[in-house]
Amino acid sequence: MTVTGTVVVDLQLMNPHSIIFFDVTDKTGKTERWQLNRSEGWTRTTLKAGDKIAIVGPQNKNGSGDLNLSRE
Repeated sequence: MTVTGTVVVDLQLMNPHSIIFFDVTDKTGKTERWQLNRSEGWTRTTLKAGDKIAIVGPQNKNGSGDLNLSRE
């Protein structure tokens, strides 16, 4: 799945996963808050609020706005 959005807060570096919260706007104009989890590879300068991102990864099986790149 590919999701495109705008980072709404700075990258949160935590153990064991770092988290990015970003807003995704669908074709109808509705905005939904998503989060992306990853276990490695990011630093404090990787992303900042306002950055546009496109993420390719697996969505949770329950259909929520959550991508987890830690399993790749």
